[in-house]
Parts: sequence; structure tokens; C-alpha cells
Amino acid sequence: MLKTLIIMIFFCTMTEKLSANSVFFRYSLADSLEYTETVLPESDFIEDGFPGLTKRGVIYRGVNIGSGSGTSLNSAFSLELGGKIGDDLEISGFISDDRLSLEGDGSTELLSGIEKVHISFRHPFFFAVVGDYNYSNHSGVMGNLDRDYSGVHFSVLKDNYEAEVFLSAENSEFMSTEFIGMEGVNGPYTVLDKNRRVTVKSGSETVYLNGTELQRGTGYFFDYFSSELWIRNQHSIKKGDRIVIDYMSPKNEYERLVYGTGATGKVSGGRYGFTFHYYSESDDESGPLGFDLDDRDKNEMYNSGNVREVLLSGAEYAPGKGDYDLIYPDSLHYVFRGVGKGDYKVRFSNIGEQGDYYMAYDSLGHAYFVYDQFNGGDYMPLVAVKTPEKYSRVHGSASFNSERVKIETEIAVSEYNKNTFGPASGNETGFGDVQKILLRSGETPIGNFELGFERTSKDSLLVLPSRFYRIEGQDELNTSQYINNNSFLAHEGFFRYYIGEIFSGQLKLRDRSYGNDISERGGTVFTENRHRYLKLKSRTSFFELEKDTVTTFRRSFYLRADYETAKERMRFSPYFRHSKIYTQNTVLQDNETTDTGGTEIGINLFENTDIVNTTEYSFEKRSGRTDIYAEDKLNRLSNTVLVNSRVGTLLTSELRWTTVSITDPEKKIQVDRYDLVNIRGNYNKMGRYRVYADYGTERSLYTPRIRTYYQVPEGTGNYRLIDGEYVRDEYGNYDYTVSFSDVSRSLTGVELNIRSFFNFRETDETENILFWLSRFDLGQDLTVTERSRSKKTSDLALLNLSKFQNDSTVTGSIESYTTVHFMRRNRNSFEYNLTYRKNRSQEYLNFSENGLYTGHRLTFRNTAGNFSNTLTGRKSVSKRYASPGPVLIEDIESDHIQYIFRHNYSAGSNYSLNTEFGMDREKVKGISSRSIKIAPSFTSNIKNRSVIRAECKLIRVFSEDKITVRMSYGAGKGTSLGWNGSAVYEFSESISGTLLYSGRKFSYDSKPFHTLSIEFKMDI
Repeated sequence: MLKTLIIMIFFCTMTEKLSANSVFFRYSLADSLEYTETVLPESDFIEDGFPGLTKRGVIYRGVNIGSGSGTSLNSAFSLELGGKIGDDLEISGFISDDRLSLEGDGSTELLSGIEKVHISFRHPFFFAVVGDYNYSNHSGVMGNLDRDYSGVHFSVLKDNYEAEVFLSAENSEFMSTEFIGMEGVNGPYTVLDKNRRVTVKSGSETVYLNGTELQRGTGYFFDYFSSELWIRNQHSIKKGDRIVIDYMSPKNEYERLVYGTGATGKVSGGRYGFTFHYYSESDDESGPLGFDLDDRDKNEMYNSGNVREVLLSGAEYAPGKGDYDLIYPDSLHYVFRGVGKGDYKVRFSNIGEQGDYYMAYDSLGHAYFVYDQFNGGDYMPLVAVKTPEKYSRVHGSASFNSERVKIETEIAVSEYNKNTFGPASGNETGFGDVQKILLRSGETPIGNFELGFERTSKDSLLVLPSRFYRIEGQDELNTSQYINNNSFLAHEGFFRYYIGEIFSGQLKLRDRSYGNDISERGGTVFTENRHRYLKLKSRTSFFELEKDTVTTFRRSFYLRADYETAKERMRFSPYFRHSKIYTQNTVLQDNETTDTGGTEIGINLFENTDIVNTTEYSFEKRSGRTDIYAEDKLNRLSNTVLVNSRVGTLLTSELRWTTVSITDPEKKIQVDRYDLVNIRGNYNKMGRYRVYADYGTERSLYTPRIRTYYQVPEGTGNYRLIDGEYVRDEYGNYDYTVSFSDVSRSLTGVELNIRSFFNFRETDETENILFWLSRFDLGQDLTVTERSRSKKTSDLALLNLSKFQNDSTVTGSIESYTTVHFMRRNRNSFEYNLTYRKNRSQEYLNFSENGLYTGHRLTFRNTAGNFSNTLTGRKSVSKRYASPGPVLIEDIESDHIQYIFRHNYSAGSNYSLNTEFGMDREKVKGISSRSIKIAPSFTSNIKNRSVIRAECKLIRVFSEDKITVRMSYGAGKGTSLGWNGSAVYEFSESISGTLLYSGRKFSYDSKPFHTLSIEFKMDI
């Protein structure tokens, strides 16, 4: 309803051309009239009363009628606008959606389904946003809030005062996941919640590595489809590294209303300040999404008390439409009868080792669940349902700031009800407060001084909508697991000293307690000294954590020297870090201790030989336990080289090579060794000669997956079943889902991409051989990927093809695509193409591929006036092997000849004839097939206002027996027909309409398929 209100407000400012009741449609035919975005002339804007407003966009709608998929409506809308609509009022915004909601009468009243709406109004005294916007407020320690909302935000500005209010239908929650890094493994680190993959809202994540925030793209990559985090190779992950990701996860159980208000101000020239914010979010318990709650379910939630999730029955009685039946009529256990052969539809949840069912697969790959009363399993016929929640927070702060003194205080109160169906006593009220004081000395003959103190307190029930604590650095103890579930009290103080830019130092101490039996103490000392070209940095930290009878100590020291020569041509930076963690049990008589940590020594050399070349080298040696869970002390030696080069716009290149060796000094053996290599280069000379190369190695985790095929209505799937094999077909009867196993394995991988094109300069003289040699262009694409269980990264790094795709390979491919153009810009031209593709895939437990494809194509083109002739010959060999083992299960040789005649009798109008003869031979099965294809087409452009196109094709496949599954476009043995037609008409410069019709009747179809689409489009 919020977006409906937003659009209604917005359309009040537009002309009738953007009326919500206007009906327009989309046109998307590939070869018809092309339109660019049309900006209405200035006179139209003057008629609207807003001469400074600019706007552009498109509205389109359509109806699709298909014999397999039924009737559906589609609509989309996009608009951009900006400019002044008054003396002091500016407007800017956009609206876009590819799936605009429609009413039954054709109107667009249901505009709440719009995906992206953003309209802002800016005035010297106020600022307003309607639609999608980001709300970011950073106030003190407990007042932070950073979310993407969809609703209304309004703020009023007056001198040093500001008041705001916002309302939204936001439906997501703040979450955080922490990973312990694995040696050399940059990914994937999968975001899970109770062993289920979490949906991460796009662009909402923040990633930290050992307390340092990484940048999206350059520091990490996140795959939103699989919820997998990959750290870029410029960060060499060590065992025990802390990887933290904060993110927003959409909640789809209930409609949720979010609103808030706030005010800030400063008085007495900014000496006194205050802030106040109220924030609330609540689920609508009467409107769950995707499921219904009956009285029995609500009673179950009430009896569950203060919980966030309950398990309800996953069985639905559906006679003759389910997959399961009761084992006994009066039992509560189910047995699988087959797809569509039972009386119950049952959903199962993974609840761990407490279940009674395990997962199995039938011969077609369908997953089903088996009841085992003796051994049990991980699944139960239950569905986890979130309970409706309600949350609110009040935050206020006050501050005083003078030249010598700064005082701040803040308070936060939250109320959280995890289950609004539960009793009212389930509400949890939390409290927190902060006090800060800073004293400054000002400029003195011996330097500047600062003295600060901070106290932070919260009880265990305080809940905040954003992160409360910062991510600890690699030289600090990790205490994040104690903060959210305990009361928290911290005292921190610091002393800073400055002497201009020559010297600075800081002593920082802290004392924290988590609940009644956990406490932490520690501090850090920073110093920085500058003298001309030399800069020294040091950091000493000392922390200890007491929990029950065990005390954990951490001591670390870091020293770095940066020496930079004149004119910044070279920088030499040696560094040293020593860290030690040990535990002490005060109850044991021998006062037993364990320790871990290590020593790191490194050198970073930066050389700038001229403006565009840089070189960096770093060396690191670390000894000790790799992390607190390690049993043996190990030595880790790494070397990294980074070289960057740029020669104008002609050549750019980058090389990064890290080699790591881990050894056991006591056993005198090498535990692990790996290389991480990234090489990237780009050569471009005037656009005529282009070469791009990208090469890299990686270490990753592999989680086996499972394909589960399921049946869909006829003609609506992407696969069809032939001889027990699922073959891709856009009108098939099957699709598949993917599930993941819980077992991960380590992999090493390599990827190489080379793209090149050479457009040789042609000579005009015909006196020598150079005239003919210059009349060809060359294009080459090469891709090599490999992921193997083998740990021999040297074989991968050096592309040892003799060991490529061995038995330990999980997935890998080699693909080469070479094209040679002869006399491409002449009346008679030739083109030769060679394709080589070898692939192996074992990523699925119940599906594997191991194939080799080699294809040759030779094309001759002739152009004579408005006539063109194209003759193409194709020859290919396709082989597939069973996995595991080199058993040939498919060997197809294909020979095809194609001739295309085309006559362009006027601008945009032509007729053509496409004929093709093909022969396939399947050596393994002893099958031989022949095919003929005839496809005439006609296109007419009438006065540049309309385009009419018609095409039909006839395919005839001859074979004494079965045909190969990849023969003749999947048409099947016998005669098959296909046809399509379209008409496009331009009503005006900005409005066009399209009629699309297509159909087919393949030999294996039980009935023909038809699709009709009517679309209209309007440029704004």
C-alpha cells in the first residue's frame, strides 16, 4: 500500500500520458524497428508548468497466450526525471519495474508490486524521499542504523536543528556470520543458518578480515545465488584468520511495518548538542506470507512461549495428488509411494540427528524420504515456521564540546517480543548507556595532550538493529561470542601525546566484563616517529580473558619501518610481528598451560622506476601454532611479488605471485605447499590489435551437489526424458532443483582466459603478395579451467596438460575458438572456424559429464547488389565418456551443409531461403540419421512505420532406427513443422504495437504448441 500511495502522489505531477489508467504494451522483437529513448520537446514541459523538468522513459504492456503455459499478462515501466518544479524546489527520481502488477480491467492500480521507485524533493528547509532509499544514521555507540527501505522519509531543516520521520514496509533483518579461515583457501565460505543457506540482500554485506574491512570487488566477491563468499587472491588466507560478514537477510514470513522518528540539534554555536531517535518494526500476525495459520497453529505458538521458530506439521492431505501415504492408517509416519501416487503431500525439515527419516533417490533422480525407526535420520515431516515479532528502540544522546573539554552521554532502551502470539509476559526490555569525556591540553611548548575515558554498559536483554561492537583486530582476543548473550560493562581510557608531525603516541587501556564469570583486561601502546624519509611505527598489545577457571593471555608486538628515497622512487619497509597466546588453568595442581602464536618477519620493497612501473616484494616468516586449535607447532614461509606496468593506453599488466610453504620443524617434513598466482594483461593498439589475458590459481572448497528432476506441465520445462537421459529442450516436461550435501573437500584450481583479435591493415597495391596476405583477420578465444582434489598446485600453475583432467578432477574444461576471416570486406569472402572443447564435471553426486567436442566450419559469402549467397559446411565430432573410467558411451560424427539465399529488395525488406542437409552417425549405438531443413522467411518494412515478418520451417529426419538425441535441433524422427510471424506498427513517434505468434508441431509432440503475444510500447 505504501508504494501505491507513492505512485499516486507522483502521478499527480505528470500529464495524461502517464496516467495510471492508461494502457500501453511492450514490443521486443529482435529484427524490427529500433527505438531510442525519446525526450519530449521543451514545449511539453512548459505545458506541465515545470519548464526546468526533464524526463524520459518507457511504458509497455503485453498479453501472452500459450497452449502449454496458459494466459499471462506482462508489463513494465521505467522513468527518469529531474529538475526544478519551483523557485526553491528540485525533484529527481526514477521508477522501474519489469514485472508491473496489473488489475483485471487492465489498469495499474496495484502499483505496490513495482520493484524500484525513488523520488526525492529537495528544498532549503526540507528534504523528502518517497520510494526506495537508504537510511543511514550513525549516532554514538548504540544509535547506529543503516538499512535499505521502501516507503517515505521526510526531514525538516532549520538552522542547527533537524527533525525526521520515516515509514516503510521493509522486510529484512540484520545478521552476522563468522568464519575461521583455512590455510590458503579463499573460498567459498558459505553463509548458513541452522545448516540452511541464507539469502543475502544484494549490496547489503560488509566483510572484515582480521578486523579490517574489505572492499567489494577488489577485496572480495559474494555470490548471492549460492550465498558464497570468495576472498580475492591478493589476500593470502592463513589458518585461523577471522572472516566476518555482516548482511541483511530478507524475511518472507510476514508483512512487516517499520517506522521511526528522530531529532538532532545544536545550540550555543555548537557547544551543546542532542539527538533523539525512536525505531520500531513489527510483523503483521494476521497476514503471514506463503502459508495460513489456523487456530491449532496459533495455539501451538502460544504454548511455545518466547521463541522465534516453531515446528508445525508438514503433511497436507491431498487424495491422489501426493507422493506419500501413512504407513498405517492411525500412524504418524509416512512412506513414499511415487510422484503423484499417494494421498499426502509432505514437506520435510533437516533437524539434525534427532530425526526419523533419511534422504534417498529413485532411478530418475527424484529425492524422497525413508522412515527408519531403528537408525533414525536427519529429517522429520515438519515445517519450521517463524513466529511474528515486534521490536522497538529508543535512543538519545547529549553532548558538550569546548576547546578543552568534550563530554558525551547516550542511553538506549529496547523492547523485543519474539512471539506476539505468546503471552504478554514474553516481552523483553533491555537497557544500555554510554558516558564519554575527553580533555585536551591545547598547544604547549612540549606538545599536545589528550586524556579520554569511556564507560559502556548494557544488560543481556538489550537488542540493537545494527552491530554493537567493533570487529577485533588480529592482535586482540576475540570476545564477540560473549557480547550478545551476556550483560556487558566496559571501561576504557586513553592518553595521547603529539609533537607536531615528528612524534605521536597513545596508551589505551580497557576492562570489560561479560556476565558474572567472564572478564577481560588489556591495552595497546601505539607510537609513530617521523624523520625526513624514515617513519617508524610500533604497536604493543596485552590482553587476558578469564572464563571460569581458565585464563587466556595474548601478547603481541609489531614494528614497521618505512624508508622512502627522495622523489619517492623507492620504499623499503621491513616489519616484525611476534604474537603469543597461551592458556592457564588455575585449578590443576601442575598449573598446566598451552600456547600458540608465532613470529612473522617480512620485507616489503616498492620500486617506481618511472611514472608507470611499480614493483613490490614482501617476505614473511611465521613460526608457532597456526591457530589456537592446532596440535603441532609449524613454520610458515611466504613470498609475494607484485608488479604493475602501464604504457599509456597501449599496454597494462599486473602480476601477483605468492608462494607458501608450511613445515613441521620437529618431524622435519613439509605439511603443505601452494602457489597463488594472478596475471592480467591488456594490449590494445588503435582497436585493430587487441589481446586480453587473465590467469590465476586458487584453493577452494568443494561441496557436492545433487540434481533432483521433477515433472512440470507439458511443454513448460527445459528438459525431456529420452532413453533414461534428460536432454535439454525448451519445450520439455522436466526441470530440476539443486540440493547440497554437508561434506566439503579441499580443491586446487586454475583458470586461464585469452581473448585476441587482429585486424590487419589492408594495402591497396595489387602488385605483390602483400595485397592478398593483408586481407584476412584473426580472432582467438581460449579458456582453460580446472578444479582438482590434487594438492599439486605446480601442475595446475604450469598447466601440465599431461595430468589435466585426471581421476581426481572435480570439474575442468578446455575451450578454444579460432576464427579466420579472408577478404572480409570484399564481395567474395571466406571464414574458417575451429572449435575445440573438452570438459569434465563431477560436481553432482548423481550426474557427471566427460566430453570432447571438435568442430570445423567453412563459410563462403557472395554479395551482388541486393542479393547475397552464403554456403556453409560444418563437420564435428562429439564424444562422451562414462565417469569414472574412460568408457566411451557416445561418439557422434556430424556433417552439415547449409545454403542461405537472401534478397533485400528495399530498405528493411527482404525474403530469404535457408536450406540445410545433415548426417549424424552414432558409432557406439550403431545409429545413422539424415535430416533436411527448409526454412523460407519474409520481412517487409512499410513506409518506415511498420514491419511484418513471417517464417516457417520444415524438418524431416530419416532413420531406420532411433536417432541421436542431439540430431536436428531436437525435432525428433519424422516430419516436424515450426512457424512464427510478427507485425509491428508505429502509431506515432513514441508509441508502437507488436503482434507476435509462434507455433510448432514436432514429431514427438502429442499436440502442437502455440504462443500468441500482443504488446504495446510508449516512449516518454
